[in-house]
Amino acid sequence: MAFVRSRWRVGNATVSNLVITGELADYPFYTNEHDQLANTLKHFWETESIGIKPEQVEKSTGNSFIKDLRYDEKRYVVGLPWKEEREAIPSEYQLSRNRLNSLHHKLRRDQELLNEYDKIIKEQLQLGIIEEAKPETDDKFSETVHSLPHHAVLRRDRETTKVRVVYDGYAKSPENKYSLNDCLEVGPNLIPQLFDVLVKFRSDPIALTADIEKAFLVVSINEASKDMLRFLWFKNPSEITPEVIQLRFWRLVFGLRPSSAMLGSTIPHHLDSCEKLNPELGYVINLLKERLYVDDFLGGMDSTEKAQEIYKNSKDIMSKGGFNLRKWNSNSEEVIDMINSAEKSRETFTSKSADFTQDESYAKSMLGPADNQDGKFVKVLGVNWNTKADEFLFNFTELVKFANTLPVTKRSLLKISAKVFDPLGFLSRYVIQLKCMFQELCAEKIDWDQELHGNWLSK
Repeated sequence: MAFVRSRWRVGNATVSNLVITGELADYPFYTNEHDQLANTLKHFWETESIGIKPEQVEKSTGNSFIKDLRYDEKRYVVGLPWKEEREAIPSEYQLSRNRLNSLHHKLRRDQELLNEYDKIIKEQLQLGIIEEAKPETDDKFSETVHSLPHHAVLRRDRETTKVRVVYDGYAKSPENKYSLNDCLEVGPNLIPQLFDVLVKFRSDPIALTADIEKAFLVVSINEASKDMLRFLWFKNPSEITPEVIQLRFWRLVFGLRPSSAMLGSTIPHHLDSCEKLNPELGYVINLLKERLYVDDFLGGMDSTEKAQEIYKNSKDIMSKGGFNLRKWNSNSEEVIDMINSAEKSRETFTSKSADFTQDESYAKSMLGPADNQDGKFVKVLGVNWNTKADEFLFNFTELVKFANTLPVTKRSLLKISAKVFDPLGFLSRYVIQLKCMFQELCAEKIDWDQELHGNWLSK
């Protein structure tokens, strides 16, 4: 079976769905903290409690976390949230240099990937997201200078950008005790429950989705923090032994421990400021507060007229903070036609920024499989949504291909089950059977890689 459809109809007709929930019992087998399966097992048992089981969050509040936040008439500026009692850390120049040499050696095997990686960095430099910095090569302990190693992550399921530049805030030399992330506060968890956002999204007859364009790169870093966000690259990476240059970030880096919290604190601050100036737009601002999942917006209204009003006002409100809501989708052709016309009009008065790097929102890159961008199917917080038929869609084609490459073992059962992303529980009646079978295998003390035979194959 390649497709499973789950229709949510609005109006008088309703559809209920069984969601298997409950407290997380002790696992029926022994694990240790070094077992590489531990995280997969945790996800395996906790998935059914998404949006229901309370999450543990930090005690700090958004206001105390963003005390250095200010607006410079173009965009918001923040400082890194250092721990009150932090130790000085080394610049990690030599570690970054070693990792850079290794990266260069790997990328030179594929000239196309090397060129694309270099293009990302060069265009960030051109757009003022990063700048060249004064050379600093000492591995001294410092509270002002630090180099971030970076590496390439390939996305073979993408038709356009197949490489992402990922910065490692946890990097540290073996002889050093702390990394950059170890010295930064995590910040408050301001991300709403995934289950809640999706359910509210489909409670309205007219649905609207959008995302904030390059949201993390919209927020600037203050002058005192820029040299702690240095990294190394080459003047001409096509050379065999290219000259190394030092760059530093002017914008928020995705990959730091507090990045999500910093963005998540900045946006509510902006919305609060807008509400003070425009209290009559309170209903739109409250909708943005409730329906923004990091940088993805899932809203809606009960009529096309109100939906069009939400589009216009939310677009204007977010733009005042430098945030561009784009990639709009709706289940209403009338609404989406109006939005497309308005977006084209805006493009004639604004220059389009270069499509230099990760153009997905946080949720699209972190949740669920790749989406099918053909104008009808779009990914909404990891779940495929057919905007024409107004249905959530599950495509198991790739999962079936993956499953057919695996041996029939307990480990394979765990891998397959963990790949089913279903935060609303549409597939619970099927997934629970896999979980029950997994429990039985554990109770029978079946080894992870023992081939399954007999009655196990008929279940």
